[in-house]
Amino acid sequence: MARKILLIDDDNALLTLNAMFFSLNGFETSTCCNGQEALELIPTLQPDIIVMDLIMPVMDGNNFLSNLGLRKDGREYPVIVLSGVKQSEISNEVIQRQNIEIIHKPVDPEELLKKINIRLPD
Repeated sequence: MARKILLIDDDNALLTLNAMFFSLNGFETSTCCNGQEALELIPTLQPDIIVMDLIMPVMDGNNFLSNLGLRKDGREYPVIVLSGVKQSEISNEVIQRQNIEIIHKPVDPEELLKKINIRLPD
């Protein structure tokens, strides 16, 4: 069974490239362009991992992660945040959560895949 990855980014070109890359590497890939869309999709999708940008319209990454933590299903989703912002611009709540890893952009897709495979053992 393919592992499910949810990609969240407002950069359509990057989102499309990453979706193709992860699909070619055996993931069932879903995409969203903001945090609000993602929160609506998660109950149905139930991804194995979330890879996301931090700066997005409608609902940014900090607010998305806060709302993700308030979900009633109690499930903790592993999250990798891809960010071009300084560490000081990421909320302390986000930094302190154990299931979140922050990777600064630009990101090599092969390195990202390695980090995901470490977080999602078979």
